[in-house]
Amino acid sequence: MRSPDDGIAIATLADLAQQLLPLDEIACGPGPSGQRRGHGFAADHILEMVVSKIARGARNTALPLMRAALSGYALPLRRAGLTAVETRFGNDLPADVRGWVTAAAAIEPDDQLRADLTALIGRMDTALELVLLAAFPGALAADVRVVAQTLPPDRLPLIRNGCSVWVQGEHLTLPYRLCNPEPASDISAQLSPTQTKILHCLYSRHWNGYVRQRHLNHIIDAADPWIVPFVVKLVGEYVIEIVIDIQQGLPNVVTVDPAQHEAYGRFAATNPEFLHLTSQRVASYWHCYYYRNRYPHDYYPARIVIDELHEAAATHRSTGETGFHYGHQ
Repeated sequence: MRSPDDGIAIATLADLAQQLLPLDEIACGPGPSGQRRGHGFAADHILEMVVSKIARGARNTALPLMRAALSGYALPLRRAGLTAVETRFGNDLPADVRGWVTAAAAIEPDDQLRADLTALIGRMDTALELVLLAAFPGALAADVRVVAQTLPPDRLPLIRNGCSVWVQGEHLTLPYRLCNPEPASDISAQLSPTQTKILHCLYSRHWNGYVRQRHLNHIIDAADPWIVPFVVKLVGEYVIEIVIDIQQGLPNVVTVDPAQHEAYGRFAATNPEFLHLTSQRVASYWHCYYYRNRYPHDYYPARIVIDELHEAAATHRSTGETGFHYGHQ
């Protein structure tokens, strides 16, 4: 187990290496032989040793060193750079680091190292795709893969620890936060209507509240069962403007006949533990931000939506149509 002093020492080593090593000279691109000779060889060897030491503990302070190593002349240095990147980030490469790895793979003369660089990029794409596939029913897998290909590289790793729910007998896991920038409009315009809904669902999990709100408003009136958890998840979050949009966009949740009641009532009845957890979050945010001023408890928009979801769930349970599931949320 690494002590705090170890972390300080590693950060100090990374800072010192950046100050003393000629990184621009070291990052001259791969050479035809396995080792650099002549002027600069000692600096290459020192950087190789440094990046091997700091990968786990130096956090982003080590990034310039890893970048220089990936572009180094000597094969062992480039291999050490790749190992450091894999150790530091796993398959969750930020966009700039992914760009360095991609550029390194494009000019790497060593067959094995080029294959390993390319494999890292492939694992990253596969990891993201698997997380996105887990958020939607299996019947939508082909559409989810199309949407995944339209997402620009993320600036930060995807935050996976989202919520688990049941939708029409399938266990789905929504990502907690998506960090990818939005696709260009000319790219998203090529998606089918179903693929467009999938895209809006995903970006309703974006780290930026304005992005979440904008994409929510494209799906709030949809009654597709797999869209419902993305909307309900937002009820238990802190952005009151988003919750108001949901309250205004779900006028028929407690009305027995419309499709909206069917979709949301069935989901709420099938996922009592998720609904309970969301209710707790609503109560917590109300108590933290609103109970002394803006909203009395019974008039808090999220509280109103939660009460309506409970009422719709009760209606479904009374018909005996819907089983429900308990499990990790």
